[in-house]
Amino acid sequence: MRILLLTNDFPLPVDAGGVVRLLGLAETLAARHEVHLLARERSPTPPELIAALSARLGSPVETFPAPAPIGRGAMTKAARWTRATMRRTPPWVLTARSEPLARRAVELAPDFDVAVTLDDNASVYAEEIAGLLPVVLDKQNVHGASWVDLRPYGRGVRGRALHALTLAQLRAWEGPASAAAGAVVVTSDDEASRFAGVYGWRPQVVPSAIPTPRLVADPVAAPASVAWLGDHTYFANVDGLLRFVNEAWAPLGRSGVSLLVAGRRPPAEVRALARVPGVEILGYVDDLDALLARSAAAVVPLWWGVGIKMKTLTLMGAGLPLAATPIALEGVRVHDGMEALVAESPGDLAAALERLLADRAAAAEIGRRGREVVLAAHTWDAVGTRFEQALALAAERGTTPRHGLRRAAGGS
Repeated sequence: MRILLLTNDFPLPVDAGGVVRLLGLAETLAARHEVHLLARERSPTPPELIAALSARLGSPVETFPAPAPIGRGAMTKAARWTRATMRRTPPWVLTARSEPLARRAVELAPDFDVAVTLDDNASVYAEEIAGLLPVVLDKQNVHGASWVDLRPYGRGVRGRALHALTLAQLRAWEGPASAAAGAVVVTSDDEASRFAGVYGWRPQVVPSAIPTPRLVADPVAAPASVAWLGDHTYFANVDGLLRFVNEAWAPLGRSGVSLLVAGRRPPAEVRALARVPGVEILGYVDDLDALLARSAAAVVPLWWGVGIKMKTLTLMGAGLPLAATPIALEGVRVHDGMEALVAESPGDLAAALERLLADRAAAAEIGRRGREVVLAAHTWDAVGTRFEQALALAAERGTTPRHGLRRAAGGS
């Protein structure tokens, strides 16, 4: 097949969970098909990074400048929200959209068999090109469901009003974009059920995956260090880290255990955690394998968020014994005490880490079994063909929108 790939998130450097999936998917498809990638730059992208991505894919890569930064004044914000309300699209989706990328996609579409949007914001292009070729949306987040319980604007009157407006905009954008596509792919059965609950039909499931990971962890020989991995621009990561450290970490730190906090753009409140005993704020780490090799265990403290977490797969894939909340393990088939230790509260997570550090041999066995789960179900070698099947089905259907096929497909 000839596949046109669209993304608003240039996938290099690999410094966030979202780009792990989109880069892995792009590489998987490029290894088996003829692909052409249109990518919006996150910021001015050096030519050497564009060349590196093209070499990794063995395919053409075209980039488009990121939109100019939005002003912070009250009038600018009001105008932004007014425009979003009129367009029935979240303001950050409109901000992320690249008009030159959209024009180029329309221009190239007739020459390809199918298009794939590689990140959620790129779904904004689906309705523009859906009449020209089949489009498959790869969705890492069902926003119309995940935003129901989020409260990023606070719980006051203003916060509740903004939340209701944002949720309405999300559904008014996400629903039609999904209906216009030839297929929608989500990352877990839980996400498929959420999507069906909001939009009335069930999308296809291709589990989140990572490239086949190297075994780098040595839980027996490593120092008493615990790895935390996450993108600090995602509020759920920051919320979870702050809650875990502030409520439960101090006794471990005073006992000599280190918490190695890795991830881009740590905000001031995260940097302030360096005052807590044992906490080391590393920022973005170039050599992730080296960090994981010096860790005896890992923790994923999340109380918000949906879908399979790339950080969870990365840590488990490296062979690290993991202590995590149920939300952090969504979509990954583990049993408490076998492939990971599952804990609901910060205190229980700290107790689980104490257990892993106290019996290194048992912890190593948990890490080994966790890695086997990732190798069996969450690498692109394991699930790549499932995504190709979604593409083939969409290409076979042609440009008929997904909503026109619900009755024939039985709503599946």
